Amino acid sequence: MKKWKTLVVCIILVLCIVVGWIGMNNNSIRIDESYHSRTDACNISFDIWTAEADGIKYGFEKNSFSQNDVKGYFTEMQDYLHIIDKRLDGAESLSKNKNLEIYVLEDISQVDITKSRNTLILSKSEVENGEYKYPLFQYAYDLNGNSKNYGLFEYVNEENYDNDAIAEYLSKQDNQQMLDFFYARISDAFSDQDASDMYKQILASFVTLTIQNNGIDGFLTNGFSKDQVVKWGDSIGITLRANDDADNTQEWFFMRDNAHEFHIQYENTTFLIDDCTEFFESATDMRTFLLMEKEKREEIEQYLKKQGVPSPFYDKNQELQFEIKKPQSTDADSVTVCKEDKVFITLSDNCSQETVVHELTHAYEGQEDTVSKRWLKEGFSEFVSWIVFSPEERVEAFSQAVRESNPQAEAIWKNYQKKLGVPESESDFDMQMFIDGCLLSYWNGFSGVDDVSWITDPIGIGDAQRGAELSYWEAESFVNYLVDRYSFETCWTCMQDESDYTDVFGKDYQELKADWKQNISDKFD
Repeated sequence: MKKWKTLVVCIILVLCIVVGWIGMNNNSIRIDESYHSRTDACNISFDIWTAEADGIKYGFEKNSFSQNDVKGYFTEMQDYLHIIDKRLDGAESLSKNKNLEIYVLEDISQVDITKSRNTLILSKSEVENGEYKYPLFQYAYDLNGNSKNYGLFEYVNEENYDNDAIAEYLSKQDNQQMLDFFYARISDAFSDQDASDMYKQILASFVTLTIQNNGIDGFLTNGFSKDQVVKWGDSIGITLRANDDADNTQEWFFMRDNAHEFHIQYENTTFLIDDCTEFFESATDMRTFLLMEKEKREEIEQYLKKQGVPSPFYDKNQELQFEIKKPQSTDADSVTVCKEDKVFITLSDNCSQETVVHELTHAYEGQEDTVSKRWLKEGFSEFVSWIVFSPEERVEAFSQAVRESNPQAEAIWKNYQKKLGVPESESDFDMQMFIDGCLLSYWNGFSGVDDVSWITDPIGIGDAQRGAELSYWEAESFVNYLVDRYSFETCWTCMQDESDYTDVFGKDYQELKADWKQNISDKFD
């Protein structure tokens, strides 16, 4: 009995010492009152409680936190930073951010939180719910928000994982798309949410086993390379496919942004995405779009350089920003604005290949010079998006319409069949002949083409301007005719400079237009 009493007394003494130490530690924390003036990194002013430790400056909105609140949250965040430091100890390729400032506010909806890598702005709810940990981890070591670093975050937190469950999950071929390592920061907020917990386990297992074999620096150097993924699969008892895109997706950085659902950075390109489910069915769908944009931009540039034409967008210092959002009532479906050192593309209708290629071609065309040349710009963008890089889905649909000879859409296929017959497959389909055949039907008043927007929609350059009477496909066909008669380079140069049509082609606009229309009529006689 005496032994039990002695043990209880000892436990009480230890608890008292611990509680006393915590109290003394909290009392030793210095909390000051101050005022934060508006800066580029934090663009509002407010009264704050300040604290500092290990070179990191903290600021808590005074109206939202008591001094005791500040001490508690400050201590919690500092303790978590010490956990991060301990888990990453010895990593030579990582370095602490020595200029970090952290501000915690009640409401951050009116604050631009994307301005500085040295200023972390958190909401009160993030601190209260523990959601501050990933951004704090990122900013403390100045890490980009990609899958590699999110995996490192799971390693720091010692996320639990079950390799047998992972192997069983990945044994289903459809689930191996998870290995594209794109879902890191979007699975919780997008339609792949059901796979979120498994993805965290996959990341934790992969990163932990890779670090055990290669060290933190080895993991950070090689990341999710195909070889590393296959080796990891072998170690947990599953044969995995090698993914060519795994390395690419590590180059997309997910930025903190309270103004958009997703803010993704890739080299000099920014994607600001709102209303994701309006444009993408899943995270996989969004990933496919990002890969397609990258691939088509490279292909467009290679094609234009091969034609020998200049473009201000060849300059790798030029920035590109995509904003993907639902249109307002007065917005155009999609629009490109070229500034001196930055191009802005807004996609408000869809993210299809033809739309993306069309707007990217505008980026390579450069700034608007004269309104009378705008139809040339639209024609070139249509020419590149429909003829040079014909979208497979459209080719399949249009060739099928020609093959089926639907009586209700006779105007769509009649001229094509008259000239080229019925295409045996998509590879035999001639998109330019199809467009020209549709135009002739439209001009002749045949029904069945009025609902094809590319034929009927004006290109919007003003009623008084030359080219205002053209639709998008008419502008494409006109440009195709000029390129075929003169050259791509000649037509591109005419579009970009102030030369008159007569100086370049020897004929004025109306004469060129008449020749083009006659050429189409003759083509189907």
